[in-house]
Amino acid sequence: MPLKACPWCGEPFKPESFHFTPNRTAPQNLVLKCENAECDFTRDRHLPVLVVDEPIYRRLPAFLIATVDKFASLPWIGKSGAFFGHVDRHDPDKGFFGASEPGEGRPFGNGHRLDPPDLVIQDELHLISGPLGTAAALYETAIDLLSSRPGLHGLIRPKIVASTATVRRAEKQIAALFDRSETAVFPPPGIHRTDRFFASTVPSAREPARLYVGVASQGRGLKLLFLRSMQTLLAGAQALTSSPTQEGEDAADPYLTVLTYFNALRELGGARLLEFCTVSPTGAGVDPGLGGALVVGFSTMSDM
Repeated sequence: MPLKACPWCGEPFKPESFHFTPNRTAPQNLVLKCENAECDFTRDRHLPVLVVDEPIYRRLPAFLIATVDKFASLPWIGKSGAFFGHVDRHDPDKGFFGASEPGEGRPFGNGHRLDPPDLVIQDELHLISGPLGTAAALYETAIDLLSSRPGLHGLIRPKIVASTATVRRAEKQIAALFDRSETAVFPPPGIHRTDRFFASTVPSAREPARLYVGVASQGRGLKLLFLRSMQTLLAGAQALTSSPTQEGEDAADPYLTVLTYFNALRELGGARLLEFCTVSPTGAGVDPGLGGALVVGFSTMSDM
């Protein structure tokens, strides 16, 4: 289940929140109901959320969340054509039907039809590169064609909004992946480099400034550099720590945490083992009573 709590009121889901319809013996859908009596989606009113493939093919939600591996099932599941407006019949109790399910539902009247998707949101665009990007581009070409609809001046293609960790070579990647010749970076640059409307640069006298430090150690391995940097940061913060003041917490407390990012799980695992075996027993100035190295978490760049 992608949801752990009610998105409307925040009440955690319980086993009683899940209901099979029309019955448990021959279920056709999984319905979610909030157990909070004060919630608007409780008792006879279920949450407008679909989490099972079969009801999604039938109900055709207006907002669909999926992973890129679902692309591979499109040529093999005829019902998936309904996502692109290829339906001509409807049943109020079951949903929409297309050519893959003849004889089901009643035909549309008055020339009604369903439009294909007109907005595609792609997260983690920087990860769809290399072999994965080549395979994904094949499906993106088909999806783009199926999602296009006729307009007054030709086909209207869906708008694509993508988030990426870097804009380096983004135009080339977007052209190869989505066949888009024009890209627009959002938010766009402002009229001044210190003011982008969504974020502005202020003097260090007004707000505490950030200090970026690069460490270069020729002739030393990356693991040793990581280890010594972490030991120095933790020991220095521990030396500056003091008892909490009346005004608030210890000012050095935030620096007792080292936040690290890695490009791959292999690097993360090696650093985690190195920290566990080395930093704790040899961390000068680190209070053993606090558990040695005060490192609360590791993360890869793909988790961001």
